[in-house]
Amino acid sequence: MAAVYLFELAHALPKDVYRAKNGYNHNRVHHTFVHLLGSDHFWRNALASVSMPDFYPEDVADIDALISMLEIERKGWHELRDTCVLVWHTLQHVILHNVQYHTELARMLTDAGHSPGDLVFCIRR
Repeated sequence: MAAVYLFELAHALPKDVYRAKNGYNHNRVHHTFVHLLGSDHFWRNALASVSMPDFYPEDVADIDALISMLEIERKGWHELRDTCVLVWHTLQHVILHNVQYHTELARMLTDAGHSPGDLVFCIRR
């Protein structure tokens, strides 16, 4: 997942830069990651007809907690994929949403001196 690579780059940022206001849509690298994961979480649970509480930037302590949540979401999507047929327009929304915020995160990281270079949206292990 491209997000894993972005997490690796963000992990190298000084904490004050990682949490600094930056003028982008969610105003901080941390908040943008939380939004991205929260959206994936929302749509996965909506597709599974499960009601789960949202989570917010203040609910997630740091980037290590976000990385753990990313792994939970990845496993959840794999389970969902294995148990039902996903509707194409929902997948389209999730994909386009992820592209938007991966792009913003890449720009924020670049602005902070940690460019990911060309983003290739593939699975990194």
